[in-house]
Amino acid sequence: MLVYALGYFELEHRPDGKSSVREQLEQVAKTTGKRDERLDVEQPFLLHVWYWFCEIYSGDIPTWSELQAWQNVLQENPTPSEFRLLRRIAMGVNNGRSNTASKS
Repeated sequence: MLVYALGYFELEHRPDGKSSVREQLEQVAKTTGKRDERLDVEQPFLLHVWYWFCEIYSGDIPTWSELQAWQNVLQENPTPSEFRLLRRIAMGVNNGRSNTASKS
C-alpha cells in the first residue's frame, strides 16, 4: 500500500503549478500511444483504508486521538490493525517525501 501511496502522490504533484504529473503522462499517452507504466499501478487490496487515509492525512502522522476523533465523527469502524496501517502509511509517505526531497 505504501508503494501505491507514494506513486499516487508523485502522480498528483503539479511541478508547473498547473497540470499534474498524471495529466501530463496521460496527454503523452494520448499523443504518442505510449503509456507510462506509472499510470497502471494496481489499487491496493485494502482500498477502503486508502480512502480513509486520504480523508485524514494532512502531512503529519495522525495521533491516536485524531484517529479516534475521526472515527467518532464519521462513524467508521476500523480494526486495530487498520488504525496501525493508517499511521504506518503516513510514516512511510513522510519518509518517502523526505527522501525524494533530499535527492533533489
